[in-house]
Amino acid sequence: MLLGAVGLANARDIGAGLVEPRAGRSTASRFLQGPLMLLARLERTSTIIWLIGLFVLGAAYGSIFGTVGDLVKSNPMMAKLLGNSGVNAANRAVVLGLANTLVVIFAVVAAVPAISILLRLNADERKGYLELLHAAPVSRLRLFLSHTIQAVSVGTLALALGVLGMAVAGNAR
Repeated sequence: MLLGAVGLANARDIGAGLVEPRAGRSTASRFLQGPLMLLARLERTSTIIWLIGLFVLGAAYGSIFGTVGDLVKSNPMMAKLLGNSGVNAANRAVVLGLANTLVVIFAVVAAVPAISILLRLNADERKGYLELLHAAPVSRLRLFLSHTIQAVSVGTLALALGVLGMAVAGNAR
């Protein structure tokens, strides 16, 4: 293996790779012709992971609604005092109280990817990744608004998917 590696290293040119890169498209796709779509493409993987993660987190919490709702029903004294309709109302109140608390938790967790996208603007600026965008006729305001729109969209969608996952798992019982 060592002889093969040395032979390959000697066969290539200085600074060149072993495999010749293929030519790319001469013009960009319509979906990459603005800073918003470029950012969406760059953040695609992490956004998908956050969205799936919040849906799964919502489903995990939503799956315990049946158990939490049965807390009042499992107490025979409470069942005797409240009656059947009172127990159902108490179960509903407990589940709604838990759901309200979970939505606040989902909102805090959904803010993480949104803030991450906003902070990416500063990090990319410091690292010099935005030089090509600044060379083009793209204003700083448009660049900032692109990051803001992407952050608000991802944060809102993450919160909605967390609540959706909670509702789907809660209704599946």
